[in-house]
Amino acid sequence: VSGDPRTDLFFKSVRNMPCSNPSSTEKSEESKEKYFEFLLEECWKKSALDTLRLGFYIRDCRGGKGEKLLFYAFCRWLIKNHHHDLRANMDSIPFFGSWKDLLIIFSGTTEESVALLQLANQLKNDKAKLGTDEAKDITLAAKYAPNECGSFDKKFKVVSKLCSQMSCTKVQYRKEFLRPLRERSNIVEEQMCSQKW
Repeated sequence: VSGDPRTDLFFKSVRNMPCSNPSSTEKSEESKEKYFEFLLEECWKKSALDTLRLGFYIRDCRGGKGEKLLFYAFCRWLIKNHHHDLRANMDSIPFFGSWKDLLIIFSGTTEESVALLQLANQLKNDKAKLGTDEAKDITLAAKYAPNECGSFDKKFKVVSKLCSQMSCTKVQYRKEFLRPLRERSNIVEEQMCSQKW
């Protein structure tokens, strides 16, 4: 223990981190997350801004640690304790991680509608760029957008909710948004399904 919870969080936030409380004899996954939450709470007391920066650094898949599961635990903690701060930073989640993070973290939570609106707006913005000089700036939102009868849709009915946010039918969602945007993004999985080796 360094004496500063921000330093402890920085060093302990690694894959499969041995983050159970050193003074505890319990070594379960639940105790690990409780200790992780304890560190977050202590960090927040020192500096809310530093805690948010550390949380996003943990997820950053290019310049940070790239640890998805720890970031998801961080967001669950924020939803419970500081949901306004999380909501103010939701736009940064796809930048540091992926668009799928929005579905994984927020489906079935109080912030689900905000996350789906963010995804809906991005899909509409990307569609507007198709066939223009801005097409090179199309994001991977369509790649990670939920499919009808996919796991997120079966469990949380997110496609219906997303279509409602976008004011479109499921057919329009599939044909006018997902298909052309995924084709434009040259998604490897789509090419494999089309036998384009």
